[in-house]
Amino acid sequence: EVLSAYATALREAGVVITAGTEHNTRDRIPLAPRCLKGAAVPEGVADMFWEGACVVAAHAYRVARGEAGFVDSDGLPCPGFPDAEARIQAFRRLGETVIGAYLRLAASS
Repeated sequence: EVLSAYATALREAGVVITAGTEHNTRDRIPLAPRCLKGAAVPEGVADMFWEGACVVAAHAYRVARGEAGFVDSDGLPCPGFPDAEARIQAFRRLGETVIGAYLRLAASS
């Protein structure tokens, strides 16, 4: 409940939400994040985490091509979008395409 409340409030404020797990030890822990006491991440929050991963992938893709990323090196938002939500959604769509292309390529190797 706490995670949902914070993630939703941040996302509604135009903040991209990401998540991950700590893997700097030899402990064999799952890659997928979990909530307190091992509870599953709520579906709505999981979608925000996916969206965040897509935004990161799109940012990396664009920067590697010499294009403007989600933000520039000064932390300023990528220009050309009417608002933060439009920018987030555009980067999500591109990121989904980039990740999908990678998965198809990896499957064919």
